[in-house]
Amino acid sequence: MKVAVVTGASRGLGRAFVEALLDRGYFVYAISRSGDVPEALDCRSVQADLSLPGAANMLAQNLFPAIQDRSPDELLLINNAGTLSPMGRFEQAEVSAIEPSITLNLTTPTVLSAGLLKHFQKEKDFPMTILNISSGAANTDYEGWALYCGAKAGLDRVTTVVAKEQAQLESETRIYSIAPGVLNTDMQAQIRGMNPSDFPMVERFKSLHESQELVNPESAAAKILAFIMQKPDSGRYDIRDL
Repeated sequence: MKVAVVTGASRGLGRAFVEALLDRGYFVYAISRSGDVPEALDCRSVQADLSLPGAANMLAQNLFPAIQDRSPDELLLINNAGTLSPMGRFEQAEVSAIEPSITLNLTTPTVLSAGLLKHFQKEKDFPMTILNISSGAANTDYEGWALYCGAKAGLDRVTTVVAKEQAQLESETRIYSIAPGVLNTDMQAQIRGMNPSDFPMVERFKSLHESQELVNPESAAAKILAFIMQKPDSGRYDIRDL
């Protein structure tokens, strides 16, 4: 059985991944806060707020043994859940909002990836893939996005270091960090609503929307899945270069 785990599965790119994987014959664990995920026999909804401290660890402790019981012959983890909040100048950020942001964008995917490797690393009879959804913000200093840029840069670095470690182990496990491009999602609508004083680049994103240059989430999910199914070398990629 091919098994996939997708976080942030209720909308946008995450939901597109779930639907595409179901079409490809995967049994999908769809992780979301709302539980509003595609209804299908091969889709198991798991509600969890992964911005909370300890939530990712609890999920890993319960989820991976359940997956093992299904005797998978292939396992894919897609760390897609993320948030731009809090946006705005760093010194104006609510201190209480910083930890949930870093937790969701960096700690959660790191914990789930580590949990997967620890639980299944000794299994040598099936391939595993970890896909971390990155962003162009990992390589760009966007004023107003200090936390998001920092977390995505950190996730990229975790990915590339783990990729080297797995290569040294001669493991079949592959790990990718892929920037999906500028997508036509609720997150983009949130960006366009920002005050220029908080996010000076807002007009650029408004222009991308007006000129219809935003990428459909379904198209991005299909392209990313087609790419990783070819089993390229582990590492960091940008969908615009694929």
